[in-house]
Amino acid sequence: MERVGAALAKLGRLDGPEGALAKLDKALSLKPDLASAHIRKIGALAQAKQCKPAKEALKAFTAKSPKPDALAQAKAALGSCGK
Repeated sequence: MERVGAALAKLGRLDGPEGALAKLDKALSLKPDLASAHIRKIGALAQAKQCKPAKEALKAFTAKSPKPDALAQAKAALGSCGK
């Protein structure tokens, strides 16, 4: 599910019931602590220039007390939204 979401994000298919965000949210509903899905969601939102939702997703991920390397990856995934 998570890989499908990442692939759809790369294709620019973010929204809708079959879009990347829906797939990533489904993965997170099954495994709420899945760091890679959080990171990909943050990256997909940032890449789509949806900075506010990307920052909110990072804040939600940070609240889960992820491992330091996963948190660093999530912050890096913000890209230009992090500036």
